[in-house]
Amino acid sequence: EWALSQIGGTRYYVVKHHRWVILSRRHADIFVANWAKLSQYSSFVTNGQYTLEQGDYKWYAPRMGADGFANASDVVHRNDIQVLGRCPEEEVFTTMIFGLFENKMRSRWRSLFATGKCRTYVNWKCADPPEVFTQVTPLLRQLALNTTEDGYLFAGRMAPGASFDELTPLIIGRR
Repeated sequence: EWALSQIGGTRYYVVKHHRWVILSRRHADIFVANWAKLSQYSSFVTNGQYTLEQGDYKWYAPRMGADGFANASDVVHRNDIQVLGRCPEEEVFTTMIFGLFENKMRSRWRSLFATGKCRTYVNWKCADPPEVFTQVTPLLRQLALNTTEDGYLFAGRMAPGASFDELTPLIIGRR
C-alpha cells in the first residue's frame, strides 16, 4: 500500500502508517517544524473548509537525510508520488519525521520498523468491517484492563456521540 514513484532513476516510497500515532517530544518537534516548512494547506482554506479534492496533495515530501531523519532541504512534491484514495493522515507523520523510503536507506528503515508497533485495536472480522463502537463492549473493557507493554492504547472507530465514560477510571488509574 505504499505510494511509489521513480524520479531521476531513484524509487521513492511514501510509508503508510496508522492514522493514530504517539510521538516522542523530539519526533513531535521534528514533525511540526517540517510540516510548517513543507505544507501549503493553509493557502487552501476558505471559511474554515479545505478547498481541495482528495489526492490533491499540497505538501513536499522530504527525503531521509544521512542522520536518519527527514531532510527538509531535499524534497519531492507529494503529487509526484501517485496513489489513489489515500489521506495525508495515513502517511504524513512518518514522512515528515523520517522522510521517504528509498533503497539506499533500507538499513535505517529496518531499524525503525523493528522498534515501532501498532497498538490500536480495530475489528475487521465483524459483519460490516470495521466495527464502529457505540458503547463499551466486554472486549473493550478487557482491552482497557491490559496495562502490559503489549496492551492496546486505542480502539478504532467510535460512533459520534458514543459514551465511553466507564473507561475513564480504568485509563486514569494507569497514571
